[in-house]
Amino acid sequence: MANAETNIFEKPAELARKAILATIGGYGMAFEQFQNRMNEVRDNIEDIREKPSDFIDQLVEKGEEIEQTAQESLEKFREESKSRVEDSVDQIRNFQFATPFSSSASKDRVAELEAEVEALNKKIATLTKTSRAKKTTRAKSANSKAA
Repeated sequence: MANAETNIFEKPAELARKAILATIGGYGMAFEQFQNRMNEVRDNIEDIREKPSDFIDQLVEKGEEIEQTAQESLEKFREESKSRVEDSVDQIRNFQFATPFSSSASKDRVAELEAEVEALNKKIATLTKTSRAKKTTRAKSANSKAA
């Protein structure tokens, strides 16, 4: 029975040992892969350092493409805006008030109103002269009474 008990304890101990070794092996493989990646990165950095002008040229080329697209879009927007403004100005210039009178009747009415305004201005001027004359007369009579 001593052999049976030894086998029972040896099997779990061996399984535990294998589990620990598998874990350590996993860490070892991860470390090796990390080192390989770091070496690749280091090599790529050296390539970039050797060819910085190619990278910068690519950036400049992309920037020029974007600039061209932006200029085309801006020019298109300017043309559309100019066209809209010109259309709006034309509509305003051509706008005619909707009145029941014909255009000659409207002109006649404007002439009548201008004549009425002229007559009213003359009346105001006459009243102003009359008012000044009365004030002057009152001032003279007050001065002559005081003297």
